[in-house]
Amino acid sequence: MTDDVNDSCDALFDELVARHGIIRAFKRERRSATSGTDTLGPSGGERPLTVLRHTNNWRGVTWFEEKAAVVWLCACARHRSGQPNDAFPRFESLREAGYIWPTDDDYEALAADRGEQFAAFVVTDAPRLLASARAEPDTEHVLVIGREPVAIVVQVVETLEETFVAVSGVNLLPSLFLLLLVALYPDRRFDEWQPAQHLPTRQLDHTRAEFCLSIVHG
Repeated sequence: MTDDVNDSCDALFDELVARHGIIRAFKRERRSATSGTDTLGPSGGERPLTVLRHTNNWRGVTWFEEKAAVVWLCACARHRSGQPNDAFPRFESLREAGYIWPTDDDYEALAADRGEQFAAFVVTDAPRLLASARAEPDTEHVLVIGREPVAIVVQVVETLEETFVAVSGVNLLPSLFLLLLVALYPDRRFDEWQPAQHLPTRQLDHTRAEFCLSIVHG
């Protein structure tokens, strides 16, 4: 996509937003809706691409990937109706060739970006989530840290507390999960955490590869 706007693939998203109107439109329009009203082509196919507009001169196509919970700006180009270099023939040719979809490099960049967001917020957000779960035992508390939902349930038995933590294994790397556990209980060792088959409040969501650990403490 950076080739379409003649920019560096190393550019930060905020830099691209500042320099290119079509990317500002992407940020503005897809912040509130995961797709547009018009699809590329008569049906949009199994992975529907929807049209993004900016003034009379630029068009883009976006794809909402539900499993990854991300909207991709797959391509953009100048709009010159009826001309061979118009955006829409370009989009169709890219789709037919299979080049319009995210690549392995794109997915690696997405994982890295989400990992950075998680690491930036987990140190302050995880203790806050634990405090709310302690204040209301036997109730599931969920907080989105970075872009990842983290679920915690605290059970109290006499003088002991058991904390259950569940996250999705789809996007959260093991190193980030370890960072979460340290943020929750910095003075406890990893081997004190034990796998749990479910949260006290519900079964795990295996469609999200959700997994759970628990720790007992006084």
